[in-house]
Amino acid sequence: MPKPWLVLMLVGPAAALMLSTPLAPISVFRGKTALLSASFNFSSSVPNYFQIRWRFITGPWLVLIVKADNCGGDHGTYHWWDACEITVEKAERYRHRAEWSSEDASLILQDVRVEDSGVYSIKLLALGVRLSANINLTVINETSSVQSNAAAFGDRRRGTSPNETANTAADVAAPVSLVKAALGRDYTVPNIIQLSLAGLILCLLGLIIAENVASSYCTQ
Repeated sequence: MPKPWLVLMLVGPAAALMLSTPLAPISVFRGKTALLSASFNFSSSVPNYFQIRWRFITGPWLVLIVKADNCGGDHGTYHWWDACEITVEKAERYRHRAEWSSEDASLILQDVRVEDSGVYSIKLLALGVRLSANINLTVINETSSVQSNAAAFGDRRRGTSPNETANTAADVAAPVSLVKAALGRDYTVPNIIQLSLAGLILCLLGLIIAENVASSYCTQ
């Protein structure tokens, strides 16, 4: 199914052009390359000079600027980038990661990071022309995604939901606390009874020994 695109058209004395960008957010895994697609179409003539600016609005800061100079008026069958002298200026933070697609106005962002997630703006500036659009980029942390998927897959194999898993863990842990409580009960009363019985037995033994000693003296 083709993705929906946003098409903006500007018609004026300087030029008639269309800017096309995807409507749906772009998602990419961390460390991969993100393509923020955008294209311009000059329906009549290309301005002699114009700029394409990519900005990270969430930052906010500039990503890169594409400058098109000495452009031919009527581009005919060839593309606008073939009719202009192109220079690309990158922000220092994106010097080794951001590239301009030489076949349209797209931004190529390499080795994306989680902090690259956010809204990006593309803007075309020319004499009497100003046109812009936004693209939303989401960078997925692959490690977190894999761990979450593995946990969910394990629950499905056991036929349990995450809530049921948590409840089961709580139920299993309950007997442990009961065992600890049973082992920690008070043994003071049984110990006192045992000591009393032992003392009584010792007293009886003492009386028996004393009686035997007394009877032996009487016999002599």
